[in-house]
Amino acid sequence: MPRYEDYRVIRQLPGGAQSKTYLVELKSTRQQFIMKKVSYLEDVDRAKVDIEIELMRSLDSDFTVHLVCVFPVLDVELCMILEYCVRGDF
Repeated sequence: MPRYEDYRVIRQLPGGAQSKTYLVELKSTRQQFIMKKVSYLEDVDRAKVDIEIELMRSLDSDFTVHLVCVFPVLDVELCMILEYCVRGDF
């Protein structure tokens, strides 16, 4: 299972009222991804995040960013690892 420690934060990206978004690098491969950290403490937060994850998993298009993996951070946050598109608009 992936862990937060497997990634190196390159920089924080702008935006995100409900989450913090970062450009990260997987240490073992140096491949870049987007890491979206969301609160997963309250039931309302969990429900919203679970819906977003299911929606992203159901998308299968060349024109959408794909969800790579999801993992918890200290049981209060969830990290979503997404494809990074160099010239994309996140």
